[in-house]
Amino acid sequence: MQSKRLTPSEALRREFDPSLAVLPGAPQEPQESTIKRRGFRIGDIGILLKPGILGEVNDSLNAYRLPNTPFWFKGLVNLRGNIIPVFDLFALINGESSRTRVWNLFLGSDVETGGLVIDELPVQISLQPGSDMRRLPPLPQALQAATDMAYVSDGQVWLELEPEKLFDQLGQLLA
Repeated sequence: MQSKRLTPSEALRREFDPSLAVLPGAPQEPQESTIKRRGFRIGDIGILLKPGILGEVNDSLNAYRLPNTPFWFKGLVNLRGNIIPVFDLFALINGESSRTRVWNLFLGSDVETGGLVIDELPVQISLQPGSDMRRLPPLPQALQAATDMAYVSDGQVWLELEPEKLFDQLGQLLA
């Protein structure tokens, strides 16, 4: 016996049964109560981005250095016609920049965009409820004004960063 095929419009109007979409033995989604953030590392420091912050990774743009600027200011890049400053937080915090593989992470949109040199590509971090720290750990001066919250996950401290505040702070350090 041949079953009747639905037309596309009939299929779209039909009520969806979510229980049919789960395959037996398929991995289950994490609990709804987990907090998900995009995160990346700069040296040993874990950085989290709040939801809604736009980000773009690029490893092929060259930063053009400006004379008489600190070594942690990598320079300016042309990102789709916008001139964006790029900062190396690892160099600012540690006094050196001796890493072999790095990417540029551009955060923000339009005029509010700034770039950071990062050690690894951003990944999704799942944080358990109650993993937020009651007090912030001691932070480098450049991160103090830009960090409101910190979490601990698998022994790693993750700082929730506000890029606009960070780029304002770094701009002040440049002046």
